[in-house]
Order: sequence, then structure tokens, then C-alpha cells
Amino acid sequence: NVGPESDSDFDSEIVITTRSRAEFYQADTVIESAASVEALQECTLRHSTMLQTAGCLRHVATLEGKRTIVSDYLQWYILDRNSSVIDRQEKAFTELELYRLKKLLTRLRKESTDDGHAVGFRIPNCSTSFCVSVYVDDIVAMVSSQAEVDVLSGILNEFQVLSSAKVNWGKSEAFLVGEWKGDEPRLPDGLHWKKGGFKYLGVYLGDGEFMKKNWEDVLKRIKGWWEISETHSDEEDEVQWRMWWKGPVFLSNGTNVSAGLAILVSPGLSFSLISQKEVCRGRLFILHASIYEQEFIFVNVYAPNTGRDRAAMFTTLRNELSQYNQDAILVLGGDWNCTLDFTMDRTGDESHMLSVNVLKGVVTDNNLVDCWRIKHPTLKQFTWLKTVDEHFTLTGPRGGPFGERQSGSVATLSCHLSPEHSAVTMEIRWFKGTDCVCLYKNRQVTEGRGYEGRVSLFTQELQRGNVSLQIRDCRLSDRGDYLCQVTNGETTGECTVEVYVSQR
Repeated sequence: NVGPESDSDFDSEIVITTRSRAEFYQADTVIESAASVEALQECTLRHSTMLQTAGCLRHVATLEGKRTIVSDYLQWYILDRNSSVIDRQEKAFTELELYRLKKLLTRLRKESTDDGHAVGFRIPNCSTSFCVSVYVDDIVAMVSSQAEVDVLSGILNEFQVLSSAKVNWGKSEAFLVGEWKGDEPRLPDGLHWKKGGFKYLGVYLGDGEFMKKNWEDVLKRIKGWWEISETHSDEEDEVQWRMWWKGPVFLSNGTNVSAGLAILVSPGLSFSLISQKEVCRGRLFILHASIYEQEFIFVNVYAPNTGRDRAAMFTTLRNELSQYNQDAILVLGGDWNCTLDFTMDRTGDESHMLSVNVLKGVVTDNNLVDCWRIKHPTLKQFTWLKTVDEHFTLTGPRGGPFGERQSGSVATLSCHLSPEHSAVTMEIRWFKGTDCVCLYKNRQVTEGRGYEGRVSLFTQELQRGNVSLQIRDCRLSDRGDYLCQVTNGETTGECTVEVYVSQR
């Protein structure tokens, strides 16, 4: 934006940017909304460094004092922040072009304060009129009546005569904002009002639907990017993951029976790794990358089941995110093991509100939104399901087909109850053909004939629905299909897992 040409123009400076408004409101809103002298004094003390820099810091004895602080700070901010911008762009102009542009902007600013016609508009309770926003030779002029359109058109015509430069109306746009009483103002040179929005300095401005265009390229950039939690992968599986996916693979391994995270990047993306951090092995992984020159921070989470551990992890996540570039696009995904709104995502109360509150803090600190919930505001039971009437299904290996195992190694035949439900009181049978390899009944494990000392279940994981079978000292005779059968009352679920064993 462009500052005044000389000190005499300070009282007519009316340039403000989106950034200046955001920073202004950060400190000013609390001052403006102070309800008592004590609250006002506390606010000015809290922001004393910034106010002193602006020359606005003073002792306040009445609430009226806040209006002077607000007015002085706004004037300082606009002048101080915008007066040097054109100087930074001098390389783009000849000296004559720069002189012409400054003269034009000075004239526009002076029209905003002259009696009669005021080019620009005013925000209620603010004495400053907003007239123009400028970046190099791109100018946005703000008008609010037919008279102001005529004044602006007259200034531009004079500018053309005196400078031999003219507005490129073919590249100009007029955008209508708000509700208008009566007819819309007439525009010069065949220019027409647009009501959807317009693009300025690479940003789409307008109504909600039009501004969605700002995210079109972003969505294209993150397509083909997958975050997977609870991979049950270990170091032995990494080679298979990379062979299966082909593109960049980032793993934070747990064990082959619990935890584990994966972030998979499509080989077609213009991807550049900045940094990666395994904050908590198999449970919290942060990937900092650039995709098509846009900076992203991807976070994959597999939260613990216990509330205390979950709250501690969310606190760690909150602290970690504060260290990254706040202008980067932040994408969080994974298994949170709690809900932001249990009235929508659960059939019962949230069991540990502390972890929920910490997670809400992460969302608030980083201006995050639940994309799925915004798209489906009334749909229930998406992120959490409760077992009804003891019905369940069995799910097999995740992340692709079960890979080969060398003779002599340990094979894990992955199988889980879905939705997650305790299998401690259920009966679990693993078969190979008609032979029972392993039986779990009445909380006791019995090994099948020929498998003594070589097979076992993960009994500590039964509470979480993990009914996987582990075979040790694998032999060529162990290859083939295995059937897992889980019975709970009158309900039985089955799942088949194929095992490959190769000769060393």
C-alpha cells in the first residue's frame, strides 16, 4: 500500500490492508471493549510495549480515554506500516512513473476528506475514511454512491491527460458489496458490476461460494496424500510398504500387533521434504513438506486409549505445532480416540473430558475446522460406533495383501474385531484346513497338535479386540489359508488370512 507524499497529507491517509486490520483488532478489540476503568488499565498495561512504540501509551482515568488510544493507534498503524511500501517497489518503476503514481494517490486521498463528495467509505465509530488499497500499480478504489463514481472517473480522466498514462479498463473489474438502495451506480467505459467476486493479487474475494476458489489449487496439491493410523507395522514391514506404494513413504512404526503410523505421498506430486519428526513412536508423527511450492504441515495421530495418556499426547502436540510456520497449511488426521462433540459422535457421554478440552485447545490455537462435520452437520455416529446386540465383524490384514515370510521367521496373522470390542470373554479358534491350530476358551489358550510351542495369541490385546495369531519358527508347511473364527453368544464372525512362506 502507498503512504502519503509529504507530512501535509498525513491527515488524509486512508490506506489499510487485511493484515493491518487483523493486527489492529488483536490489541485494539480488548481495549475498545473494556467495561471498566480497571479493565482498561489492565489492557493498556498488557499491550504497553506496542502502544508505547505507537506513541499511544498513556494513563487512563476514565473509559473515554480508550477512544483516544484507539484513534491514535489506528492513525499510527496506517501511516507507519504503509508509508514505505512504494519505496520497496521502486525497482519496478521509472522515477517519472513513480512520481505520477504518487500524485494520483495523493489526489484520491485528498478527495476522501474534502467536503461535498467523499470517495471511500467509513466504518461506524471510526473517523478514518477508507479510500484506496494499492500494491505497485494495482489499485483498488472504494466508492459508495454515483457521485463518488463520477469523482473517481473525473480524477482518472485528468490523470490520463496530464500523464499520458491511462487505466486499462479491459483488465479492470467492479465488484458490488452489500445492499444498495435504488439503482446501482453507473460505471465508465462499459465497465459492469460483478456480484460474485473478483481476484486481486492472487486472492479470490467475494461471497462464500466464490472464495472457495482460493482452495481449488490446495485441494489438487494434497490429492494422493494418505494418512494411515494403526498400521501394526514394524521395521521388518518397511520394505514391503515401499514396494507396494511406489511413492514416498514415511513410517512411524509401533509393533506388529499395535500402534503404527504411515504417511504416503503420491509419486505424481511435486513434493519436497522439509523435515520429519517422530514425536511419539507409532503414535504422533509430523511431516513438514512443500507441495507445488506451497508449505504444508501434515500430522498423523494415533491417540492412546487411556484418558491421562491421551491428554498428555494432545498437550505435546499443542506445544509442537507452536514451533512451526503459522502461514503453512496444517492438516491433521488419524485416530483421536475421543470426540469434540460427544452428543453428535457418540451414543454415550465422553469418558474423559480433560483430553477433549486439550484437543479443543489444539483446534482453537491453530484455527482448525472439522471438514467432515461441516459437510455433514447433522449426521451422527461417524467417528465412533457402539456395539449393538453383540454384533461384530472380523477384519484382516491392513494396508494390502499379507507379505511373504522367510522360513524360520515369525508370522503374525492379523485379525481384529470391528467395531473395536473386547474379546476376553469370547471363544477364538484358528484353523488351517480342518486342523485347529489354536483355541482360546474360558480365558485359556490351547495349542493345536503339531503347533505346540509355536503358536500364541496376544492375550494382553484381547481387551481391544485384537485376536491375531502369531506363528513362530515358520516352515514351508505353514503356508496356506488360515481361518479365524470368533464366537460371542449366538454370533460368530469369520476371517481368512493367507500366509506365504518362501525357502531361504
